[in-house]
Amino acid sequence: MKSESEPLKKLKDLFHEQLCWMIDPLCLEMDYAPILIRRFLNQLGYFTSFTHNSRYYTLTSTLQFNKKGLWFYSDIGFSKRGNLKRTIIDFINKSPQGLVASQLAAILQQPCHTVLKQLYKGKKIDRIKPAAEFVYFSSDPSRYKNQYMRLQVTSENTRVPQRLLPQVAIHVFAEAIKHPDASYKELSRLAAKKQLIANAESISLLFDEHGIKKKLI
Repeated sequence: MKSESEPLKKLKDLFHEQLCWMIDPLCLEMDYAPILIRRFLNQLGYFTSFTHNSRYYTLTSTLQFNKKGLWFYSDIGFSKRGNLKRTIIDFINKSPQGLVASQLAAILQQPCHTVLKQLYKGKKIDRIKPAAEFVYFSSDPSRYKNQYMRLQVTSENTRVPQRLLPQVAIHVFAEAIKHPDASYKELSRLAAKKQLIANAESISLLFDEHGIKKKLI
């Protein structure tokens, strides 16, 4: 009968030879059932990957997390937060003004659209669509408000006006009809109350393109 220290030593040696393993190859190398391999891993301390459906394992002693709390071995990613969902939620919660899917994909080195949809439907995160991409925010109301306000300020300070989405443009025109004396900045603030981002410069561009004269910004 094998002593308990023998498999632990062999397991350590395997991880020294190869930093990341899936369970089935470990079972073949060790000649143990998966339940025992996981027991040994628990004794040594381990992380599962947030990529590849959490199928890869590495020892805690191996990890060298970067400033974002991530560590990559080739295309296999590990996170201090654990799995992909917890990692995405943490990044969104800590972002100053929310994140879009392309930003998360660049950080995590993998597409996130499907998981983001699941998290939104499960009310774990919130989102708005001020332009071509959804911006994802914290589901905490106070944090959401701060992130949204920061995004609004950034949008207001954008030097190059962006064309508004059709649904945002329709709302701006509707508000302009209700408030004919409203300036571009006032219309921008009215849009913000509906959680729509339309900075004054973009509203000015919209009106110019349609030949409508309004008050200066």
